[in-house]
Amino acid sequence: MRLDREIGDDQTLSGNDRHEEKPMSEKFKVIIRRCADYADAGRIRAIIREGMAELGEKPHGKVLLKPNLIFAHSRYGRYGYTEPRIMDAIIDVLGAIPEVEKITIGERTAVTVPTRYVFRGAGYGFLRDQLWSPAYAFAERPYNWRSGGDGQSAWLELSTTGLGGMMGFTHVTKRLQISRGSPALRVEYRLQNDPSSQTHYTYGLWSHHFLGVVGQTNRYFYPTTNGVGEFTFDPVHPPRNAEAWFYEPARGWAACCGANGVGLAATMDAKYTYCFYSWGGIGVTVPTFEWRYLRQPLKAGQSFATQMTFTPFEGLARVDGVVGEVVGAVDLSPTARTRRRPSCGWWSARPTGNP
Repeated sequence: MRLDREIGDDQTLSGNDRHEEKPMSEKFKVIIRRCADYADAGRIRAIIREGMAELGEKPHGKVLLKPNLIFAHSRYGRYGYTEPRIMDAIIDVLGAIPEVEKITIGERTAVTVPTRYVFRGAGYGFLRDQLWSPAYAFAERPYNWRSGGDGQSAWLELSTTGLGGMMGFTHVTKRLQISRGSPALRVEYRLQNDPSSQTHYTYGLWSHHFLGVVGQTNRYFYPTTNGVGEFTFDPVHPPRNAEAWFYEPARGWAACCGANGVGLAATMDAKYTYCFYSWGGIGVTVPTFEWRYLRQPLKAGQSFATQMTFTPFEGLARVDGVVGEVVGAVDLSPTARTRRRPSCGWWSARPTGNP
């Protein structure tokens, strides 16, 4: 894909121009390759590299990726979009090409459904920026970005401002960081009431994600003062509308895992956490994985800052605790044994014996 290709003298670029149709006699090459599983990221990347080489394409400069999300719905539109793991692989391949300076993702769906809903249905709903008080989503706002790092870590910072009323004075910034030797993604959030607002305002930050293993029954675990609460979602027989609230958080963690034992654990500031929540129903491939923060009163010029981490794991059917990058489950059955299991380059403690 070349975005900076030359335009001939007889061509113009305007919103009213029509693309010139090529004669039917001209042949186009279509490449078909076999990949048995979307989880085989190495195979997908190899197919993409081989395809670009066979077509003679040498991406460089600024590259725009269009996911081609036509329609996504768990029952009525299961195949009308590009699978997220394909996009991940394309970004990996392009990111490894020295001549590529910048990669931008742009999309607008072709049917009369808001683009943000199609992204949600297709499984592109991680780290969505929202407020629960007042109810507001930054999803369709343009973001500024900057990046940096050193030999041991790399970070990406995204920032945007709301639209209308006090939201026009509200800035949200998130910095995502990965470090060598750690599987965890660390995220720093900052919510600011701009000094020019000259208004005291109260905000309730909302950490919102559509998260889970696509195509599998997913289980979600939230620690409360009454024990670890659970929400289960079966995509084969999805409920029309199911939700679960978990109040009085006992710890600052939450986790989800698929039927294959692969999952993601999150940690957050327990002192600010108000409640946990999950929702699933017809029209989504995976349910939500959410927590809301206590409302924070901010004077003009003040900010609210918080941190969270996301750690992948495998080999667990459930989760009963998360400490740092260690994810654990408790099995009180008489035949249980204690073992340690390497997972994604780190040690995942899975205590399974009686305490």
